[in-house]
Amino acid sequence: MKIIEILPEYFDEFTNYIYEEWKQHYKNIDDVKTFYKNLYKKGTKTYIYIKHDGELIGFYTLMKHNRKVYLCDLYIKQKFRKRGLGKKLVNHAIKTINEYDNKCKLLYITTEKQNVVFYLKLGFEIIEEKNNMYNMVYTLQKNEYIFLYILCILSAIILLWWIIKR
Repeated sequence: MKIIEILPEYFDEFTNYIYEEWKQHYKNIDDVKTFYKNLYKKGTKTYIYIKHDGELIGFYTLMKHNRKVYLCDLYIKQKFRKRGLGKKLVNHAIKTINEYDNKCKLLYITTEKQNVVFYLKLGFEIIEEKNNMYNMVYTLQKNEYIFLYILCILSAIILLWWIIKR
């Protein structure tokens, strides 16, 4: 099983997969292709999916807009759920964002009530609930703040040691 960035050579396979999984949301395959091509042109960094024995089983989309990064379309095929693959994709998204733009501090997602517990377990926080949809946020680069905190403590210790030695 591996996670692959959607490059032009995978685009048809990916959009066919989307159409087959979500036919009720699209009139035809051309709508799917147009939708995802437009996202890609607007700066969507990457579409990533997991393949298992040649079968597409899940994906996510990262979209950057006005210095914010959104995790969109996180999806795992029904028969592959409850195996930790969603968590694997979210962790991959976080790693990808840190490599993509290390100035981004927050990852946003909007999800339905049934998914809230999943995201809370991964460290997301609810920032708003409206019409059974939840806006959630994940703080990226938490280690950066811990490092600064430790640096401040070490600086204070060194300063105290220096004052005592004088």
